[in-house]
Amino acid sequence: MKGGPTRRGEINNQTEFNFQPSNLQITNKYYAKYEAISEILDTNPKIVDAVHRDLKQTLEDMAADDKRGAEFEYTSDTILRIALCQIIEGCSLRQIVVRIDGSNYLRFCVRIFNGSKFDFTTFDRLKNQIRPQTWKKVNRILARAVVKKEQITGEQLRLDTTAVETNIHWPTDSSLLWDTYRTLARLIEQICEVAPSVVGNKRLLTRKAKRLQQKIARKASKKGRSAGTIKPLYIKLIGLVEGICEWSDRITKTLKTGLSKTNSIPLSRLPWNI
Repeated sequence: MKGGPTRRGEINNQTEFNFQPSNLQITNKYYAKYEAISEILDTNPKIVDAVHRDLKQTLEDMAADDKRGAEFEYTSDTILRIALCQIIEGCSLRQIVVRIDGSNYLRFCVRIFNGSKFDFTTFDRLKNQIRPQTWKKVNRILARAVVKKEQITGEQLRLDTTAVETNIHWPTDSSLLWDTYRTLARLIEQICEVAPSVVGNKRLLTRKAKRLQQKIARKASKKGRSAGTIKPLYIKLIGLVEGICEWSDRITKTLKTGLSKTNSIPLSRLPWNI
């Protein structure tokens, strides 16, 4: 049975009856994930306490603005659960509101039950009230809780990374070969300005390498292409890259053994950190 929210608007202590277990293993696995999170929140009330301190004033302001004069019906516990649900589901603000509204199980997990659902602008306003410092505090509380239960020891640390969009091209094989050639060619040109005798009379074939890369890219994008039309171009491009790599290696060895002894050219002027 459903009970009203506490006077402080922090936690709804009375919940409705749970759902019947599913006969699908994948569904029960999905449910188990949220049940584990719910258990953590229920057994560590300090987490909701920390979040409620950030949300309390906003919840009170919303209740005061309610023309019906009713107490605000959503709790800090519910807002936190929806925020966690958004992270797990990987949804936008609009998407998570729709998903929870259309799922009886998610309604049960976030403890809205059969009550009315607020829109995404309201959720956005409330979620943004949770400060970064509060999230850090929540993480510390969770860490202490799992250490106390001996679920982790703290001897190992896993670091996750986040991929963000940047202005770089898709790393195809031909483009990586071209990047290698043009980067080494640029460095050789810079060395030639201060030590032409070290570089020698060998010519750079930058334009040729670029044309080969462009031909490969155009042929690879065509439908019905065959490997036989691209392979000869790759052989030529790889040959150019191997040649400039060997050339660069010889230049580096010459700089290391010769210039440091004669001091004819300050090493600080060179583009390479040799």
